[in-house]
Amino acid sequence: MKTLTIPALALATLAPSMLLAQSPDDAAVEEALEATEAAAEAVGDAEPREQTRIAPAPPALEIRTARSVKRGPRDPEPINYRSLQVPHAAYPLEAWRAGEEGSVGYEIKVDKIGRAKSCAIVQTSGSDLLDQATCPALMKEAVFRPALDKEGEAVSGIYRGTLRWEKKEPDVPAVSAVFSYRHGADGITSDCAFEKLEGELPERIRRDIERDMARGDGCPGKTGRGPGIPYRDSEGNPVSKIVTIRVQIEVEDAVE
Repeated sequence: MKTLTIPALALATLAPSMLLAQSPDDAAVEEALEATEAAAEAVGDAEPREQTRIAPAPPALEIRTARSVKRGPRDPEPINYRSLQVPHAAYPLEAWRAGEEGSVGYEIKVDKIGRAKSCAIVQTSGSDLLDQATCPALMKEAVFRPALDKEGEAVSGIYRGTLRWEKKEPDVPAVSAVFSYRHGADGITSDCAFEKLEGELPERIRRDIERDMARGDGCPGKTGRGPGIPYRDSEGNPVSKIVTIRVQIEVEDAVE
């Protein structure tokens, strides 16, 4: 497509009013009009410039969101995996007393609206008590997204999983401890030591304490790695202090 150059046409249109404003003489006005017409003819006879052709915009892409795309096939999926975690309080008492632990493999049949319909044990833990407790515990809370066929339509299916039975108790020990250290006038701590450490301290925590003390990491605050913040007396002078920390943790039976 070809077109006239826009700036030249605009100049030809504006010329008469510009020249009329410059001279009131009729002859001058007539000469100005003739000059304007000649300019317009010159513009018309001139070879028009080729205008850059702009390619049409491509058609908009169809964007399909995850919600609009049906996935399939797939097995049933738990809506909340926590629903397949049996509370520790549900541990079978006889199995607990016997020290029995283990992993139970199971299958849950799920209908096309996500309801758990039945449960079966497919791999034993080695404990009849734990095997027998698994399905009743799971069926109380389990809720699923249904399985999908290859067309993405909801169908019944089977969910397969494993439940681990493991004896656990709160890791809050009954402990009595007295810890002291020197806080120097320069703000540096030193001479850190446990004066007393008694009770049912878990072995892991005890090892960590002994390791930190052995390599000098048991002191709080600055330990020789630059200036610290000192205590001060009533006159504002930096002073040394001995800091003692006493910890008493008691675990007692609750009154029901």
